[in-house]
Amino acid sequence: MFWDLIGLRPECLHQTAFLFSDRGIRDGYRHMNSYGSHTCKFINEENEAVYIKFHFKTDQKLRILIRLETLF
Repeated sequence: MFWDLIGLRPECLHQTAFLFSDRGIRDGYRHMNSYGSHTCKFINEENEAVYIKFHFKTDQKLRILIRLETLF
């Protein structure tokens, strides 16, 4: 059932592929990027709706503790 869910929903497939990738374990929040999953609706000065999605990119380099290929 798990793999049926993954195969039938593209968003689940993307997240699972990311989970099982060789990126390893990040060395804390400072050394990883963050992408918001929801879109927020804001109202500007002209009373118009503006949709915003937050992405936080690190200024430090991406750093990992362990590469997954060293575990196997």
